[in-house]
Amino acid sequence: MKFLVFTLSNDQFAIPLAQVMKIIGLPQLTPMPNAPDFFKGLHKLKNQVIPILDLRLKLRTKPAIAQDAIPCVIICELNKVVTGFVVDDIKEVTNINESQIERKLDLWRQVDQHFFSGVAKPEQGPLTLLLDLEKIFPKMAI
Repeated sequence: MKFLVFTLSNDQFAIPLAQVMKIIGLPQLTPMPNAPDFFKGLHKLKNQVIPILDLRLKLRTKPAIAQDAIPCVIICELNKVVTGFVVDDIKEVTNINESQIERKLDLWRQVDQHFFSGVAKPEQGPLTLLLDLEKIFPKMAI
């Protein structure tokens, strides 16, 4: 299965490539009053107004440290709603075999694991957390 690998706070995350419509640079946004902190604003994309959300803030990760990171927006369609997600940097598109994915994580109860579908453990390189965007933003009730 193909995944898009990206970073948030220098940690690697991935989503299925099939969910990705396009990747764009950081656009100019129209802020929304009284929105949650992870709701960065609205953007017009091909005559469609889409919400832009910051995954780092939603997942409560630290700010990026890498100086060579190029922040961008991954445009996806979730539950029939086109949405953009700000990430720190795009790393690669890669195949991850099911045999490389650990699905049953024995973590502390305090760790909210339902956002993740597993952890990819490649032969070389860092672990990659596989995100389930539909669980992070269920029915886009943001």
